[in-house]
Amino acid sequence: MPEINETTEIQSTTADVRPSSKNFSGNVIPYHNAKIIKETLENGSSPLLPKDGVLAPESIYNARTGYILPAQTLIPAQIMKAERGFESNIVSDAWNMKAAGTQKKQLEKGIMYNFLKEDKEGQGKSRISTSTLYFADQSEHPDKVAAYAAEHYLKDKKKLEGISIEVKSADDYLTAYLAAAKSGVTVKVSPEVTDAFKQKMIEICDKQFKHDRFKEKGSPLHDYLFDCDKKSVDMVKEIAKANNIDLSPKQKEQENKVEQKKPEKKDRRVNREEMSMVF
Repeated sequence: MPEINETTEIQSTTADVRPSSKNFSGNVIPYHNAKIIKETLENGSSPLLPKDGVLAPESIYNARTGYILPAQTLIPAQIMKAERGFESNIVSDAWNMKAAGTQKKQLEKGIMYNFLKEDKEGQGKSRISTSTLYFADQSEHPDKVAAYAAEHYLKDKKKLEGISIEVKSADDYLTAYLAAAKSGVTVKVSPEVTDAFKQKMIEICDKQFKHDRFKEKGSPLHDYLFDCDKKSVDMVKEIAKANNIDLSPKQKEQENKVEQKKPEKKDRRVNREEMSMVF
């Protein structure tokens, strides 16, 4: 396992530089995420834990795309938001803060994530790259980031608010948690199921610590988060169908999405934030 310390956990100063294969800071990300997820589960501060028997995940959105963050970025962002006391639920990379007319404050650390960068030279290959997201609170003008993000949002995201489901198994816990973040559905969970999930998640984090990235493929933690993220999309659709709810965006929202202001040209260097299984 790579050494994790204050310097390597979040390297915001190198986040927007294309990493070389010999010095790829993104390799440490799954280990760092496992570290903070396990620590917060053990000390009781984890956003994954219920409040009064109900899961209450905060939805955090990418300012440029308007989409909720994928699980492997969302959970670390939720932890950071709680620890720092940020008010905003919007994050942005440095390029899009500039497009919004502001910049991040000096010395601010963000949330590093990996993504697949498409090959533009036609070789048919993609490579893993890394970048950093910052909360609007970390910018010099949070209001400008919020205004910029508003241009990219599909409104009415929480279409399942008022609907309640109950998690009966630790295997469905994280899937339901992510479904709640995406849709607003209320998820009830018993102490017994919570304890079982907590143990399951800690074991997955421990597997990540033991994972040898030089000899083994994938990432135990990010593989699991990715799988639950995919399942949560299906869960949202199933709940909506059972309650005769149309999840398609309204016509006006679709028009707003098409007519949204494009980021400045430099933003093309940063790959779109999507739910990609990268490690």
